[in-house]
Amino acid sequence: MKYLTSFPLRRSYYLRQLMFHLPAMILASILFIGQSVRAQTEMSASGDELRQSYDTAFKAMYQDPVDLDKAARFAELAIAIGDLEGAISTLERMLIYDPDLLQVRMELGILYFRLESFDQASVYLRGVLLDDSVPDEILNQVEIVLQKINERTSIHSFSGAVYAGARYQTNANTSPEDNQILLFGQPALLGNNYIGQADSDLSGRTQLSYVFDFQTDSHDTLNIDLSVQSNWFEDRTELDASVLDLRVGAQLYPRFGAVKKLQTYPYLLANRYDSDQETIISVGGGLGLSRLIGDDGTMSFQAEYQEKKYTIQPQLDSSLASVTLGRHFRLGVQTKISAVGIIRQVDSDTVHESNREIGIGLSLERTFTSLFSQFGPSWRAAFSVSPSSKHYTTPNPTIDPTRRRREQSIQGIVMLGIPFAANKGLNISVGLKLVDSNIPNHEYDNYFFGLNVYTGF
Repeated sequence: MKYLTSFPLRRSYYLRQLMFHLPAMILASILFIGQSVRAQTEMSASGDELRQSYDTAFKAMYQDPVDLDKAARFAELAIAIGDLEGAISTLERMLIYDPDLLQVRMELGILYFRLESFDQASVYLRGVLLDDSVPDEILNQVEIVLQKINERTSIHSFSGAVYAGARYQTNANTSPEDNQILLFGQPALLGNNYIGQADSDLSGRTQLSYVFDFQTDSHDTLNIDLSVQSNWFEDRTELDASVLDLRVGAQLYPRFGAVKKLQTYPYLLANRYDSDQETIISVGGGLGLSRLIGDDGTMSFQAEYQEKKYTIQPQLDSSLASVTLGRHFRLGVQTKISAVGIIRQVDSDTVHESNREIGIGLSLERTFTSLFSQFGPSWRAAFSVSPSSKHYTTPNPTIDPTRRRREQSIQGIVMLGIPFAANKGLNISVGLKLVDSNIPNHEYDNYFFGLNVYTGF
């Protein structure tokens, strides 16, 4: 029995090492946040200078309203500080003196679009398209905005995306890396075919969305989302699987005064998982809530319930209930921070598979200027870490009739998003998942590296 007790201790060493380095990772994140705070302070100082320039430009325009250069300068500063109405009135006055200013017409169309005055925006933008001398660059910008207006004003809208990816994992079958396990509470050896093995896989995913706009003032909508994904492994072909997920819900905005503060999303779901080993069908539903807090933050809540049916092993039929609570906020326009807590309860017909899991998720996301202009205007970097603890209700008599299974796990992912265009790009991710358990049968490490390209339509 000595080697059985030493195995969890050795396995726990790696998890302890990760937890040892975790403070350093958090410290790096804090330093990163600190830099963002300093940048935000500098932005605040420059904001005062911007406001002073705005006031100066207004006085200059007021004293000489016929000077179009002074009017253009004021409109530019008005947009910069968020005074869109002031910019619009100034640009419209410029058109009185010179109706042929195509750039001004386009800017007016964009500003009305930002204010959700879509009819007025279309009038200005379509007027730009009627001029044969408009450069192709401006034509493309106008057509993009008109397309967005059609999407926002149409009762029916469709969108979608196609993804293709490749991934390498050090433990694709998420199995123990050691032969030493327990069987009926006694030491046993696991066959080499069943221990953790590295493998690579290809994946494809198609996502389709339909939105029906109820034409209310708050833009309440009916949303239908369908996702189909398949994975194909190089060696462990028994892991090949396909997943179909359908969600139907209503996105509603109860109004509080003139501002929409609360978003509610009641929904129904259906999911089908197919592999050579099992077919699992899930049905259920949930409720999502999102509440604006201040100017830069939200609080989110989600409750969900599912019933799972196993075709080949019906004794594993189960129900899953989960509650998620999150806090999301921004530091400036480039940095987003999220903290999410989750409680998940699984009740299975096979009693020893019933469990409760408690976890948290911390993520940090930042956009920054592209290193290479040919790869789009901005890149996105994200880091997340998710520790969790899972406790099972009763022992599994086949493994150890005297010991209830307990697991602690931690998952970390670093991702870099590189856009090629507005709806095309590449995602690169590296990550790990470490699972530590009081029963060696369920311990494993898995490190992975993945590439994913996508295009939207």
